[in-house]
Amino acid sequence: LAVDQLACLGCLIRQVASPMMVSAGLQVASVRPVLSAPESAPELEKGVHHMLTVLLRHLLQEYREAVESVGDHALAVTLRDAANQKLHSMLKNVSVCPDPGPTYVNMLVSTATLWAAAVSGIAALLLLISHSAGLGAVIPSGTSAAHQSAQADLSEDENGMPRGPHESPAALEGSEDASWAPKAAEKATAEQPVQDRHGRVADSALSNHPGLALSLRMALPLLVVCTMCLFMSSNSGPDAEMMASLRVNGKEALSLPPVVSFSLVSTAKDMWDAGLYPLAIGMLGVSGVLPYAKLLLTLLCWFAPPSFLSAPRRQALLEFLDAFGKWPLGLNFALLLFMAAFRFDLSAQGNELTKPIFQTVGMDVRLSLYVHPTLGFQTSLIATLLSLIVGNAMTACHRRAMMRIECGEPTEPVGREVLASGKRRLCNNLRPQGHLAGKLFVYGPAAACGGSLALV
Repeated sequence: LAVDQLACLGCLIRQVASPMMVSAGLQVASVRPVLSAPESAPELEKGVHHMLTVLLRHLLQEYREAVESVGDHALAVTLRDAANQKLHSMLKNVSVCPDPGPTYVNMLVSTATLWAAAVSGIAALLLLISHSAGLGAVIPSGTSAAHQSAQADLSEDENGMPRGPHESPAALEGSEDASWAPKAAEKATAEQPVQDRHGRVADSALSNHPGLALSLRMALPLLVVCTMCLFMSSNSGPDAEMMASLRVNGKEALSLPPVVSFSLVSTAKDMWDAGLYPLAIGMLGVSGVLPYAKLLLTLLCWFAPPSFLSAPRRQALLEFLDAFGKWPLGLNFALLLFMAAFRFDLSAQGNELTKPIFQTVGMDVRLSLYVHPTLGFQTSLIATLLSLIVGNAMTACHRRAMMRIECGEPTEPVGREVLASGKRRLCNNLRPQGHLAGKLFVYGPAAACGGSLALV
């Protein structure tokens, strides 16, 4: 029986095949009635009570067997038959046992998506290991000459800027002494600006960008698929369950099935039924829609060509997803609050009324109610953190591919911004020119962090 069926009498009686009282009896070993008068009563009243006590004892002792026989027949026949008839009538007129309430979980989908997440995660991990070992940058021996020529076009000079095949050091050294070189070749080289040589790179999506290793281009989408499968596994299964157990003298005597199961859909439905419509919609939007929307938009940024999604818009979208992709942690925070709020530990010896009784018999009974996190809670937390990691990694790959740095275009530090080591602080890197604006830019984040620490 489910927990919601335990409160229904029809469900409980259906579990009993044929209830019947088979026997009952009464046995009187001795009867000693006592009639006592108050201490302040006169002597005559006390004498009357003593006389009645002696008379009752004599009568009950003489008719003890008759009283025992009548009481035994009343229990063994009359009361037993009446009780059995009442039980049979209850079985005939029992109410219908309702079906268990919906749990809003599908363990088959949860298990299948968890296995899919494990497979895609292992494949992505192997690709990242090969990338860290430098295998992703190796050009196979069977690579075509056109691909090697394209890689040569993307080589960099000593300043980190791309250069074409005509700008190699050997070609430049030879050009100094090669006065016989025709002017037409020099003119053709001069007419090929850097931005034209970047055309092939600028028109490539991140998924096939030549500036990124093949193993990295394959690993990050697999991590996105792994994260999405983890979210599906968590949302299709229970995230936490409220358990109840009864312990006697430190040993578990009774363990009930889960009293309440918490999942994303069930929690939102309970909020909706309670009239908390904004909270229910916010829970579904933040924890049910936002994770998948973020991952799908991340894949769009990875596979969409610049003709569909330009590089500035792609960077803005990736930064937006990084900033707002941590909101699904709200569901995990709510479950942690439930774990702390719905924990009750009731002890029989902790109550002043029941403590003397259980101390006399030498027993301690303890009833515990607690919220137990399931595998869905761990997978949801891991998926949220993995989503943040993948988003940051894709943003870094975008900046690397577009030859962008986080702090803007490289400029020469000047003025008081420069430290003795020749470097400058991060707070002065993009500092506005105005005095008040510059002060707010530098000291505003520090003041906000200090206020947050003070509130904590």
